[in-house]
Amino acid sequence: MSLADEIVHLKNFKIVLFGAGNNAKPALKYLNDNGIEVAYFVDNDRNIKNIEAYTIHAPEILLTENKSDLRIIITPNFPTYKSIETQLLEMGLRECLYSTHFLCCDDMLDHFGYYDDSIGFCCASFSGFHRTRPVFPYLDNAEATIIDFLQKRKAIFDRVIPVGCAGCSRLRPHNMFGCKIKIINISPYPAICQAKCIYCNVHTNPEYNYKNAKHSQYPKMIIEMIQYLQKNNFIDDDCYFIFAPAEITIMPHKDLLLDVTSKYKAKFLTNAFLFEPKIADSMKKNNSIINVSLDSGTKETFKLIKGYDLFEKVLTNLKKYREYNAFELKYNILPGVNDSDSDIEGIIEILKLLNLDSLHLSFEYNIPLRTAFYPIVKFVAKLKENELSFYFHTPYYTPSQIKDFIELYFNSESSSYYIEKNNSLGEIFKNEYLNDYNGYREYVYRNEIKELLECLDVGKKIVLLGKIHKNQRLVAGIKQLGISIQLPDLTLEESYDAVKDNADIFIVPERRLFKGIKQYVESKGGDSKRLLDIEKYFYSFEPPISFLKNNL
Repeated sequence: MSLADEIVHLKNFKIVLFGAGNNAKPALKYLNDNGIEVAYFVDNDRNIKNIEAYTIHAPEILLTENKSDLRIIITPNFPTYKSIETQLLEMGLRECLYSTHFLCCDDMLDHFGYYDDSIGFCCASFSGFHRTRPVFPYLDNAEATIIDFLQKRKAIFDRVIPVGCAGCSRLRPHNMFGCKIKIINISPYPAICQAKCIYCNVHTNPEYNYKNAKHSQYPKMIIEMIQYLQKNNFIDDDCYFIFAPAEITIMPHKDLLLDVTSKYKAKFLTNAFLFEPKIADSMKKNNSIINVSLDSGTKETFKLIKGYDLFEKVLTNLKKYREYNAFELKYNILPGVNDSDSDIEGIIEILKLLNLDSLHLSFEYNIPLRTAFYPIVKFVAKLKENELSFYFHTPYYTPSQIKDFIELYFNSESSSYYIEKNNSLGEIFKNEYLNDYNGYREYVYRNEIKELLECLDVGKKIVLLGKIHKNQRLVAGIKQLGISIQLPDLTLEESYDAVKDNADIFIVPERRLFKGIKQYVESKGGDSKRLLDIEKYFYSFEPPISFLKNNL
């Protein structure tokens, strides 16, 4: 049953809307369109006097009503929805509450994403939230595809959770009123890009070649779908477009795509090999921004990482873009590769040249974050010295936690460990892996495992739990240390039961599984302190000995 069918019986009650904010007018219109008359509004903000012909009352007026005749609809979304619900329950009005809310995430509510071979609500499978995001394949034409998408979206408003979303931690109560699309993500993958970044595999796979004919088919369809959404008033006036990770300046039908989206604010991820006037115009007119991952402070490092001798040309293009608006300059830290003093000093000078006051720091996700810790500290110290700020994002730590770790480092007796380790990686990369970055990052990954496990007592018997064939790098690193791999086809629980009497330490291969196996071991009367969360180590900034002391 749809919400419209469900609310018909509300005609028999006195309806009050709680909340006079953004959702108030859409809620009023929806109810009126379905023959439901609203008596009045209440709101905690006494500065809001009226909405259309309605006077806004204080919530206390609800206590004067006959509860059996009253139904209250909360208009705001989570988390305001939750606080109002709590307030009404404390007022003794539980029986008067009527929910028009449904479970979804922010992306499902207002997001439309294009991912080359499908469209969907979010990019959660890329972001690590869950592995089965709801996506919908292209149909025969753009109109049929977008209508199918909109029907799936409407089903969510009717409280049908899509397959792949059940159990997602990002689900929250939302109100269906005023649910226009507020974010459109143009994210084809394999990405259309002419760069040859050493940390990216797109340019090494012929199937991913940006000149491949299949890549020219879908941008045309996405343009037609956007036009359909515009024509039928599904796009919010303040919709935000994201063009990533594909290189917009060489995307097929680029000019038409930029024309169709020209009135909206956007974020363009670009390598800045080319200057695009239409992007510059959007930066000036719509306050759009570009995000450029420069990844170097010298032309030598730029050529090594990007595959082209275009350092000076990119700087020229960045100076041209800067005339239109500020933008995000990103530095993807590759430990031992682009973290030399000359590169750090170089990127500081570039920030000053472009009159930018902040650097977006990132790290290569195929290398453990702990490996990048000292380079991050070096960058942050130099930025602070020059009164520049930084932004560092990782799903495992908040920005304040990152800052705390950095402060801890400066007061730590372990600083020599990080310095020595980083210097050693730099030498190994230059001497052994200069032309084999993939081999280098596999070395780094295995070396982190080696450092940790070599700190364990020699006589300890170690077992890797679960279906370890899913993590081949972990398997390779453990085999390198002579630790036997057993029971590859068993679950964590099954493998623990099979070896619990013959092993001293049990390695859990994935962080998301650790809580479950810990509870299982404790339920069996086992010692959960013998479980080693290897992925937690990869995202820890503690030296190996300290980590083992605190986690085993």
